[in-house]
Amino acid sequence: MVTPARGPALRHYLLVCAAAAAAIDFGRVQRSLNADAILFTVASQCDWTPFFWEQDRIGLLVPLFTSWIADPFAALLLQTGITAFMGLALPLLLMEVVYPQPAGRFGAVLASALLLAIAPDRVRGNLLFECTYPQAMFLGCVGLLILGRGDRPRWWRYPLGFACFALAHWTYLGVCVWLMPLAFWIAVVRPGAPLGGTREFLLRLVRYFPGGSSLLLLGGARGLVGGSRRSPRGAQVTTTLCRWPSGPGRGS
Repeated sequence: MVTPARGPALRHYLLVCAAAAAAIDFGRVQRSLNADAILFTVASQCDWTPFFWEQDRIGLLVPLFTSWIADPFAALLLQTGITAFMGLALPLLLMEVVYPQPAGRFGAVLASALLLAIAPDRVRGNLLFECTYPQAMFLGCVGLLILGRGDRPRWWRYPLGFACFALAHWTYLGVCVWLMPLAFWIAVVRPGAPLGGTREFLLRLVRYFPGGSSLLLLGGARGLVGGSRRSPRGAQVTTTLCRWPSGPGRGS
């Protein structure tokens, strides 16, 4: 494995991402959110299901965290902050998996800063507020980092890492297309990966294999999907149930 060089700890960079996400969240970003972003908060307030309405591949993990909040604006504020942090921290965690060096961490934070500064609104909205695949990739990277600490991690890291993989696949099932090659890179290709014999090679593949958790997830997904492939409860979603306040329109 690649040994991280000395420099600011990963948690310091994550604090920078958290501060940036909080600044965005308490700014005016809610005025520019489109229906794709707000709809997840509506789902958490009105009719939360394990998967998004009429679908079986987009899990409502973040809306679950905000489903206990009675005020819709407070729920939107918390959900926006969570998704913004995940989107901003994703390049940092990905670089920590691939190239855990101070230069890599600085480059990842710089990439997130450029995203906020010059990226088109559509790209920025997709990565920070509207889509679930950045959240799934964030959880996948967390799982890989948990398993990647030391040549022989402690036993509790294995269930914790695979729990992150399961949550990642629940959040967006297509994350396996991105996560599998990354796990193979860490276990076999990445500079510094131990060679060893056949037994060690197979153990590394099992250790970094996110598909095991996805198979467990898919084994029980049919029961969850059976209760989620339905429409929300009609007109109550936007009227009496949630009581979303009206605001000035953007004009024609």
